[in-house]
Order: sequence, then C-alpha cells, then structure tokens
Amino acid sequence: MLAKDGQPLSSPLRLEQPLILAPAERYDLIADIPSDWEGGHPLQYLGKENPVDVARFQVTGQVERSTDQAYDRTSGGGYGDLD
Repeated sequence: MLAKDGQPLSSPLRLEQPLILAPAERYDLIADIPSDWEGGHPLQYLGKENPVDVARFQVTGQVERSTDQAYDRTSGGGYGDLD
C-alpha cells in the first residue's frame, strides 16, 4: 500500500491479509504478481455471502525482474526506482 485517500504513507506497507474498505475509502496499491500467475485472476469483494469478482487481472508476458530485485528489504522497505 502506497497511500490512503490520496495521502502518501511514510513508507510502503506490505499487506498480508485482505484489505477491508469503508464506503468512499481509497487506497493506492502495488500488486505483486507471482511469475507463475499466467491467465486471469480476480479481485474480489468479500461480503457476508459468497465472494464477488469486481475486477480481473489478465497476466501475460515474461518476467522482467523478480520482487526480490525490486523490493529493497535492506533499508526497511521501498521499491527502488518506484520511490
């Protein structure tokens, strides 16, 4: 997560659980797509009943660099040239 409601966070936050949004709440995210994720993958609304697909990532192409190369864990976070 990079920002909440248009306001940048002091450093990127890695999400390990589903993100729950309140009405009119907005987050800016970077999606870390695994290199073996070829094909379509849904972004789901997890309501009280069954999950509902609200968007779909269509993943194609070749890996340019891995997350380990892009994400700088040595300095406490950051995405190198994306900062």
